[in-house]
Amino acid sequence: MVPMTQFPTYDYFVTCAAGLEPLLADELREMRCRSVRPQRSGVIFKGTIKDGYRVCLWSRFGSRVLLSLGEFEATNADKLYTGAHSIPWEEHVQPSGTIAIDSVGENEELRNTQFVNVRTKDAIVDRLRKLSGRRPSVDTENPDIRINVAIHNDRAKISLDLAGEPLHRRRYRTDGLQVLAPMKETLAAAMLTWAGWPRIAKEGGPFVDFMCGSGTLPIEAAMIAGDIAPGLLRRKWGFSRWLQHDKEAWDVLIDEAHNRQTKGLENLPPIIASDIDAKSVEIARRSLRRAELEKHITLSVQDLSVARPPKAKVSGLIALNPPYGKRMMESGQLPEVYEHLREALNAHWAGYRLAIITPDEKISESLELNPQHVHKVRNGPIEVEIITYFV
Repeated sequence: MVPMTQFPTYDYFVTCAAGLEPLLADELREMRCRSVRPQRSGVIFKGTIKDGYRVCLWSRFGSRVLLSLGEFEATNADKLYTGAHSIPWEEHVQPSGTIAIDSVGENEELRNTQFVNVRTKDAIVDRLRKLSGRRPSVDTENPDIRINVAIHNDRAKISLDLAGEPLHRRRYRTDGLQVLAPMKETLAAAMLTWAGWPRIAKEGGPFVDFMCGSGTLPIEAAMIAGDIAPGLLRRKWGFSRWLQHDKEAWDVLIDEAHNRQTKGLENLPPIIASDIDAKSVEIARRSLRRAELEKHITLSVQDLSVARPPKAKVSGLIALNPPYGKRMMESGQLPEVYEHLREALNAHWAGYRLAIITPDEKISESLELNPQHVHKVRNGPIEVEIITYFV
């Protein structure tokens, strides 16, 4: 009997925004990753190259997928250099290729991330130049491989960034054309998951957002309900020019994702998005088009007071990212927005679940609703709460 081929396993660390670690850990377990353990701002697991690819393609909450290449003592610059130099870089990048290095953390001797980047680069360049007579160059925008260096106490861990650019960049947004302070895609996915949207969607419940802005929430809702891989629109990855890239494994995952999307879109529940601002709706329409979801999401310009529940057998979810900010809070505009929302909810949306992201701790009082769940997170630099209610 011929033994089964044993694929090598690696140690991974998937980074995420603080507060999303439990969601990410559950997601990785659903992908059948092994030895899943939440850490601060991320989750570690063990898996094959294909497992790492699957996380890149399917993770809705992760930011970077880091494959460990080595860990060693780094109490000073010389030990950092020696440890980095010992890694077989000839197995990862062409001598004439390009690299980019990012570093995080510090210790008593290594306090400057830029210095850590340069010292690590020197170690890589010196090793490859000694072996081949050629040396890679630095390209921070479009490197062949992106390398992450994490300094913690007296240790350094060097990893390959399989994602390349952060996973929240789903590629459905138009660069340079966005509403003010759009919601990060990973946070939108977390908000929907905390609100129970995956279950509601399976039951056929509608999704409604009548403050849709650039359309992030309805697009993420459609991708969850339609079983669409969040990385399916991306064409460039951190592993695309990696010397150990397994194109066959990646192609299998892509084919599988396309098949799942085709089946998922056949049973998509109603997804309704609107906004009173016509410019925001036009931006959202462009995002829908790029996401190839224009035919699956109903989008319109209208005030929330005229929005009505779509016909459905069960009640659904309303998810909102209402306008907020210091200027609005100081000018007294927010109470007016909340009053308008409260009147609309009371008049037409009884039985629906409501999820809101806001920095305003008094919103529940303004809406006259009792919170069911509260999650504290950050939306960029702003501390916010994601609150769910039953209307």
